[in-house]
Amino acid sequence: MGLRRLPSKVEILERAKEIAMQRQVIGMKEEPITPTERELKETGVYHEARLELMRSPTTGWESEQRRYIFGMAEENLRVTLMCAHIENYLKVN
Repeated sequence: MGLRRLPSKVEILERAKEIAMQRQVIGMKEEPITPTERELKETGVYHEARLELMRSPTTGWESEQRRYIFGMAEENLRVTLMCAHIENYLKVN
């Protein structure tokens, strides 16, 4: 797939944070920590996000869909954490 567009710095940072946080969610019991721009660049996630965005179609529909899915994943994580906290509370009491 060829390169199609140049994403803005804001788009790259947003996508890099999504990628990093999705990776943190796997197997975690606590809420993920939002990485800094420096951390994203040091770990290569910023570069990965930039390349991904450059290869993606120029339409905003896919971007909106990605944001919606990520938002649903975040909500799922919140509910899972809340259930875990309730479960732990009930075990203690």
